[in-house]
Amino acid sequence: MKIFLSWSGVHSGKYAKAFNDWLPNVFQSVTPFYSPEDIAAGERWLERLNTVLEEYDFGIVCLTRDNLAAPWIMFESGALAKKLGKSKLVPVLCGIAETELNKHPLTQFQYVHTNEEGIRKLVESVNASLGDNKLNETQLTKAFGKWWPDLL
Repeated sequence: MKIFLSWSGVHSGKYAKAFNDWLPNVFQSVTPFYSPEDIAAGERWLERLNTVLEEYDFGIVCLTRDNLAAPWIMFESGALAKKLGKSKLVPVLCGIAETELNKHPLTQFQYVHTNEEGIRKLVESVNASLGDNKLNETQLTKAFGKWWPDLL
């Protein structure tokens, strides 16, 4: 399964990079898209971004205080969300409280925090979307337990 990592700004980018490196350890069948590594030098980045957003059905949006109103967060989230019923979009609150979202458009999606409970919910959501590659509960618990300490 392909997972799009949406971020904007230095702080948010660090979280996206962490997820990019971490998710394939938990799920061998997951391929994240992290733009600094997955758009080649000289490539038409907007064209590539649009192609990827059409292909991907799962998105993780790294939200920080600095990027709540960032245009690219809204663009990428909107592109993923338009596939209603076919896609999942998980806002990850990176150091912010839900009260800071204050009627933010992404509050229509079930969000998680970067604590162990929140990331476990994220992992469960990814797992539920894996179809035939889904881990059973024992495998998921073991994989999460092994890799959780390495995430942040």
